[in-house]
Amino acid sequence: MPDLLLEFYSEEIPARLQKSGAGALRLACVRALKAQAVEARATKTYYAPQRVALWMQGLEQTQTAGKPVRGPRCDAPAAALDGFLRKHGAQKNQLTTEGGYYVLARRGGGANLGQLIVRALTPALADFVWPKSMRWSADELRWVRPLRNILCLLDDAVLPLALGALRANRSLRGHRFLAAQPVILQHARDYARRLKACHVIADADERRQLIEAQSARLLPRGQTLAAAPALLDELAG
Repeated sequence: MPDLLLEFYSEEIPARLQKSGAGALRLACVRALKAQAVEARATKTYYAPQRVALWMQGLEQTQTAGKPVRGPRCDAPAAALDGFLRKHGAQKNQLTTEGGYYVLARRGGGANLGQLIVRALTPALADFVWPKSMRWSADELRWVRPLRNILCLLDDAVLPLALGALRANRSLRGHRFLAAQPVILQHARDYARRLKACHVIADADERRQLIEAQSARLLPRGQTLAAAPALLDELAG
């Protein structure tokens, strides 16, 4: 089962928006793929000042492509329909009616996994909204800060995902001063390792632990750090 890696590289994202933005990105992608009967065995988000990324491990099609799913009755309470849509990561305009029931038609007939992923994520990313976003070019693309690159790999293959004028590739940006030249990422599973070689620790929890440990070593003997989790989170971002 293949892995999917999706990274958005931008100008600096405020520390307070990084974690929530990565979490919202994960939720949007999981829901969009589920609507195409594609699910992951596990997911992990990465976020840092200039990037948010999602690693989806062990992707597989969970249902025969094209097989419809029957939902609640057309006269059922709105909450029943809302729950059905959330379960399948779908929108109401994707439903038809048959025999007094709502029906969700899977649209994956004849498509391979890569095609299903692009089909699912293209509208989901176009509709993705940050709590605070901005425009910086002639197209309608909005992001938290000007977006500079999209990396999208299904194992070792680039998926033809597009957002605004940007097209996905396998170019990975490291630390902007210590590793200024982009490198080529050959496989999705190598993301964190290759970034670390380019002087970027992708995992925010790892950065936080390093800051805390290194700060503690600077203290005179017998002193300890005051508890300041919010400050540590901000420094890690």
